Amino acid sequence: MYNLPNNIIQLIYSFDSTYHQSYTALKKEFLQVNDFWGLKFNNSQVSQKMTSDKMRSNYQQIKNLTNYWNTNFLKNHCPNYLENIWQDKNGVCSAIHYTDNNKWGNNWKIFMQNIKCYKFLKSKNCV
Repeated sequence: MYNLPNNIIQLIYSFDSTYHQSYTALKKEFLQVNDFWGLKFNNSQVSQKMTSDKMRSNYQQIKNLTNYWNTNFLKNHCPNYLENIWQDKNGVCSAIHYTDNNKWGNNWKIFMQNIKCYKFLKSKNCV
């Protein structure tokens, strides 16, 4: 890509927003079909029993789960949450992508099936 100043890029896109609309739609579709997200609990004692890096969820679902574990769970179940086993310097848990520890090659078939399913759902106006 060309390295143009930001004001020139903004001026170009002010006339035609097709690129941003297409790119936004592409990111949305990719997040829907990319369900290789899981949870990683940051505390080593907890992660031996609780980490689920093979969990098949999309990014938004995992983001909601990490938000629950890092805020609501600590407030509701651990009043002294600053001194408990769940807490770590990075919080209780964080999102992890399945390919962080594994190779993409093992997941291409699943990924392509997800794309076909998404195309079908989109043709039926379900997404």
